[in-house]
Amino acid sequence: METVRRGGNKTPLKRKRKQLKEAISQSKARYFQALCDAADRQPFGTAYKMVMGKLRRQPTPTSPHQLENIVRTLFPQQAPFDDQHSYPPESADIALTDAEEALAITAKVKTQKAPGPDGIPNCAIKAFIAAHPEAFVSLYNECLVERTHHLELAGQKVAIATTAISRLMANNNGPRQMRRKLIASVVMSIILYGCTIWAPAVEVTSYSRGCKSSYRRCALRVATCFRTVSEDAAFVIAGMAPLSLLAAERQRSIPPNRLMREETLQKWQRAWDQSANGRWTQGRHGQMDFYLAQIMTGHGCFKVYLHRFKHERNPYCDSCGHVIEDAEHVAFHCPSFGREREQALAPNTRFTPDNFVAILTESEEGWAAIFRMAASIMKKLRRQERLRREQEALAVRNTADIRPVK
Repeated sequence: METVRRGGNKTPLKRKRKQLKEAISQSKARYFQALCDAADRQPFGTAYKMVMGKLRRQPTPTSPHQLENIVRTLFPQQAPFDDQHSYPPESADIALTDAEEALAITAKVKTQKAPGPDGIPNCAIKAFIAAHPEAFVSLYNECLVERTHHLELAGQKVAIATTAISRLMANNNGPRQMRRKLIASVVMSIILYGCTIWAPAVEVTSYSRGCKSSYRRCALRVATCFRTVSEDAAFVIAGMAPLSLLAAERQRSIPPNRLMREETLQKWQRAWDQSANGRWTQGRHGQMDFYLAQIMTGHGCFKVYLHRFKHERNPYCDSCGHVIEDAEHVAFHCPSFGREREQALAPNTRFTPDNFVAILTESEEGWAAIFRMAASIMKKLRRQERLRREQEALAVRNTADIRPVK
């Protein structure tokens, strides 16, 4: 039996075990990457079904005894309903319902249609409303006036859904931006459900914090940005209007018509003009990716950005001396990336921050040229960052090997 030698050498069994773990890890990463790439061809295919299957939806009950227990628990026996019940005061933006409207809507509900998130079959709901319409109307109107309970529940549900679909949308791999936006529409549907009722409550931060946080995470995934990017810039790059504007739009009409959509875009433009964040994020003519998003936002492998989080000793460019290495310097001025700029642009074309937006928006060819240039520059910048990390790690190991002589 082979023994373990002193000095750090491992037995063949341990080496084989380590190799097996590494092979398993690499295989998982390789096949999961293939699954994410497949989401670009089929956004709601196998990859989507796998991640959404983690939500653990409750099965619909089918046993009559179980259904009876559910109805008794949700609708316990109460005292006779008082016809003199006083409803909360009706405000200008809340349209309360009545028993006649509730019965008319209930008659249109299909019995065989799938139940909602609570899992209660439609036949049970229709039977309760038909037997006690006044009690249902009272409860429903109180919920209309409160308007906050749905936002809290939606915030919890949408957080789980956002975490699930985010696995398909890593920043540097996975579907293209338009496919990402299509997948993110699942989260938007969950958030905007019933917004004709709770739309005014979205302006209250304490009510809508959970929904807005998940919506921002979706925008960051669609835009392939770092999470430090401002909310305003992430929404513009992703092409997703702020949640408050979408809720107000849906409150007036479902689905929104062209005039309402134009009004929403105008409000969004005015809010963007007044924002002090993400001023580089202007103009669109194509899809965004991880590399172009870093140049557009300034959040990426730039020394000034890494220096903010103590990942670099200084924010200065290695090639230009005491010049801040930010997105503008790398994209327009640094001589280290002059070849990338020359290959992307037409001969004798002067590339400056002033004509950057014009080149992006004038044609698809201009957008594609900047797209390729950004990828080349950011990959080269990333290699330089890794080289600095390796040199620093080697210096630390060499320093640790030096032992003082007694």
